[in-house]
Amino acid sequence: MAGARRDEDGVAGTHGTGFAVDFHLRGSLEEEVEFFEELVVVAVGGLAGGHAGFGQALFFDGGVGAVEDTADGRAVLRGEGALIFELLDYHRGEDMRFFEGCTALITGASSGLGEEFARQLAPVAEKLVLVARRGEHLDALKADLETRHTNVRVFVYVMDLTRENQTRDFVEWLEREKIRINFLVNNAGMGDRGPFATGDWTKIHDMLELNIVALTRLTHHLLPMLLEGGRGAVLNVSSIAGLIPLPHMSVYAATKAYVNSFSDGLRMELRDTGISVTAVLPGPVETEFGQVASRGTGEPEWKTPDDLTLPAAEVVRSALSAVAADKARVIPGWKLVLLMGIAVALPLGILRAVLQRKAR
Repeated sequence: MAGARRDEDGVAGTHGTGFAVDFHLRGSLEEEVEFFEELVVVAVGGLAGGHAGFGQALFFDGGVGAVEDTADGRAVLRGEGALIFELLDYHRGEDMRFFEGCTALITGASSGLGEEFARQLAPVAEKLVLVARRGEHLDALKADLETRHTNVRVFVYVMDLTRENQTRDFVEWLEREKIRINFLVNNAGMGDRGPFATGDWTKIHDMLELNIVALTRLTHHLLPMLLEGGRGAVLNVSSIAGLIPLPHMSVYAATKAYVNSFSDGLRMELRDTGISVTAVLPGPVETEFGQVASRGTGEPEWKTPDDLTLPAAEVVRSALSAVAADKARVIPGWKLVLLMGIAVALPLGILRAVLQRKAR
């Protein structure tokens, strides 16, 4: 793996709330500009007057200035309230060169974002270690990747990350196989939608174990290996849910708030070690996550607009670009960046009232 790039403050390309601004134009330019004007020029104008907001946005005199896409350099906004999009080359190849020859461990690799991480890393990685509970899915993915990419060796390991003894056995297996991980992707996680009072405790407990305990335990076990190598990266898959309280997803949001805080703290601890830590905070993604999280009981659930849902490939591209650029955090999808920037800028009392009303 190539060395990571850092700003002097160790939070490359971030400012204010610490988001890396990541624009992905999905409709026509006219449609996106119209949406942007309605959302930002009107809604954010009231937050002007020297307030440092999300990403590198600076609000002043009722306008938006100097918003630069720090995640992949595709779009730039300039001017006092004027919106000027510059479509720049997407230097995907440069980003992926950072991962050349890496040995990556991906949890939750049997489907969704985990599978997509494996597919995007396979062309440049030397080794991939894929971990999940569904062995048949991992075997099929291994066969497909090794057929398509002769450069990569793919290892599969079937385990339940919530079982401490299985984690210990896994780390011992890595040592026996002489597999030295230098890129850890903590992707495994689960959700639960619905009122907390009527939730199934077993599912809630499993969510706490997987989203918090298993992620922390695996990182703790593997960090000495990364430090010994002197260069590497940790990518934690979090969620925008970790930035705000969410009724009907209260426990899930709390677990992701932990991941956000843990990632930031660990990043600061490892600042001068050659190991970077990045958190990717997706919104809704086209995976099976929603099916697993839904209870299917007709109870109230948190709903998200389809227009905010991103394909897994786009989320993974943003995440890997952020790791290559040594970003602390990235929110894939520019609409979500703007919405979350507004949300975290609101007084907590107002935010609670808005979310409570939406949850009804």
